[in-house]
Amino acid sequence: MKYILDNGLALSLLGISLILLFFGFRWKKVMLKQLAFNLAAIFFAFLLYELYLDYTRQGKKKEIKIDGKVASNYVDYHPTLGYAARDDEMQVELNCRLGEKQLYEANYQFRDGWRAVPEDTVPDTAWAAFMGGSFTFGEGLNDEETLPAQFNRATGGYFKTLNFGFHGYGPHHALRLMDIAEATGKLDTTHHCRLAFYLFIPDHVRRAAGYASWDFNGPKYEIRTASLVNSGQFSGPADKVSGDHKLTRALRDMWQRSDIAHTHFRKEQIDIDREDIALTVAIFEALKEKWKDHHTQFIILLDQSVDDWTWRAEFEKALREKSVESISLSKIFTDEQEGLYIEGDGHPTALYNALLAEYLSKQQVPYLCQQQVIGSWKH
Repeated sequence: MKYILDNGLALSLLGISLILLFFGFRWKKVMLKQLAFNLAAIFFAFLLYELYLDYTRQGKKKEIKIDGKVASNYVDYHPTLGYAARDDEMQVELNCRLGEKQLYEANYQFRDGWRAVPEDTVPDTAWAAFMGGSFTFGEGLNDEETLPAQFNRATGGYFKTLNFGFHGYGPHHALRLMDIAEATGKLDTTHHCRLAFYLFIPDHVRRAAGYASWDFNGPKYEIRTASLVNSGQFSGPADKVSGDHKLTRALRDMWQRSDIAHTHFRKEQIDIDREDIALTVAIFEALKEKWKDHHTQFIILLDQSVDDWTWRAEFEKALREKSVESISLSKIFTDEQEGLYIEGDGHPTALYNALLAEYLSKQQVPYLCQQQVIGSWKH
């Protein structure tokens, strides 16, 4: 199935060309024969262009195993989030290469549909949720190396720590998780200190605005008469997007995966504007308020990539105006530090997460939890 989806446009163009050639040879009228042959030539030319783009495109190749068996993917359609983990419980083995170079090998354990945080024997008296995209999820890292796992370890295991990050997710996914109570379902009265973190990179503004080609079914938020509303999915209103339309989704997926679409029609090429910034900030403000309803402090962690971002000053000013707390990771990492990102890939390494977790546990958690001593955990 993955081969068909990945090469769907090429296979379709080949099929149409062959059908037109077949009728061109069968039809007797010269005009019809010429029409069929000319159309076949046009579709075949598009096929050659698609194959050329595929041959010349340099991209990462991933070998995937699920529970020990070779698989094409571990992601599937989700009626609320657009896409999510294929199964609630699974063990994913991943080998990622760029040409001849191996970028990483990693194991992903999924539990209840989300990346698992290794368990410990310490009773949980506090609660921490981590939200975001692949940086939060821990792309290229083993379970114990992700930010949520390292935070749990740095705080002595007294936090019930959950990872709600996933590949390609943005602020709109985080807010939708709150709308459906997915992120708060495991809260209880024993959790005296409650924290929620969102690890942000500039590309998340594009995602929230609907410019990510992979997220055509993602949750769509709009500002209408100064209010933030969910208006269904990027692919259409909620009442017209159904999980039962498998053929429509498959055709759209094949187009989105084609090299012609990637080269000439990718929405990532759209420049963001102030309306996109305002939308993203409005989503973060809504997240803050929803977490506040659950007596949880919400904090945005700004990756170093924000420092060189054109919209940095305006974005951070807008967050302050909405009283959304943020922490610049440039305070933690120095320009001289190496090994913070996976070479040739760009996702955070275990070192990045360890340093950030240590900073949060020592510099932020005592303050955020009002200097509370959690169990026997002390700094």
